[in-house]
Amino acid sequence: MDQIFVCCPNCERKQWTRRIDEQRILNIRSDDIEVNVHLLYCLTCHEEFEENGNPCNELDEAYRKYRAKHGMLQPEQIVEIREKAELSREEFAKTTGMTTTEVRSYELGSLQEKEVDELIRKFR
Repeated sequence: MDQIFVCCPNCERKQWTRRIDEQRILNIRSDDIEVNVHLLYCLTCHEEFEENGNPCNELDEAYRKYRAKHGMLQPEQIVEIREKAELSREEFAKTTGMTTTEVRSYELGSLQEKEVDELIRKFR
């Protein structure tokens, strides 16, 4: 068993923990997406928590898998399309009819709707 001695955020002191690597299913828009989860389990308080410096971003992983499964653009592809069009976020937002906040959120990983994805693809 892989055990490490770290500060448990629940106990608020150093405790023996063990690593947990497991598969979880997240339901994204009525689609079950399997993701890998890497956590620590405190052997004292029996709570799971993220390891410092190695955050468990299972929702980001689920969104990426959902996009891949449905042929949608990943965040870095959205940035690339906008930059190749030589548009700022504000200009891109005006051109597409989105808000600057929406453009920013999609570029940072929020899951876009299929219609938004198709709209962004027009700039490719």
